[in-house]
Amino acid sequence: MTEPNAVTGASREAIWLERLRQFCRSLQILPGIGYKVRRTPSGTVLEILPGGGAPISISTWKFESAGQDYIMCRPWDGTKVDMSGSATAIAMPDSLRGTLATERIDGIVWTYTYNAPPNQRRTAAGSGITEAQVITPRYVPYELQAGIPSTDPTYGTLGAFKGSTIWAISCTTFALDQAGASIGLMDTNRAGRAWAAES
Repeated sequence: MTEPNAVTGASREAIWLERLRQFCRSLQILPGIGYKVRRTPSGTVLEILPGGGAPISISTWKFESAGQDYIMCRPWDGTKVDMSGSATAIAMPDSLRGTLATERIDGIVWTYTYNAPPNQRRTAAGSGITEAQVITPRYVPYELQAGIPSTDPTYGTLGAFKGSTIWAISCTTFALDQAGASIGLMDTNRAGRAWAAES
């Protein structure tokens, strides 16, 4: 459908028609990110485009060790831990990171002091209360069967089911690894880990 040209003239009718044309134009849906507008004689269609935004990938890992804001993990394909190369840094969920110094919960300001890595313990203090806390369930390192050389095709298979499986998503994490490089993976916290009082 073609938009009409501007209505010119000084008559009351011409002025009214131009205002009407401008009003109708202001109601027009404009193209944007993730969709497109298709105009037909029978109406306007808003077509949502699939896959808008950055691509996301999820991968599985086995936990090896913990840092302050991240965990070190090795790729896991469901049967075998990939022992080639170095472990990869995966950011912890924000609430589990060791850089959260204070927060206000129900009007109480809590201050946190973290143990040195492996960072799975802290002390919480607020309103005269002091509490030792741990991440639960704990991040547990994977285990490998002893005595199998790394050149053996079965290396890393037996015992790889033990330890914490991490499902990581590719995203901006705002966390840095030990070398100060940005971390591009974050633990999705599929296990529902949280800080809890240590009994």
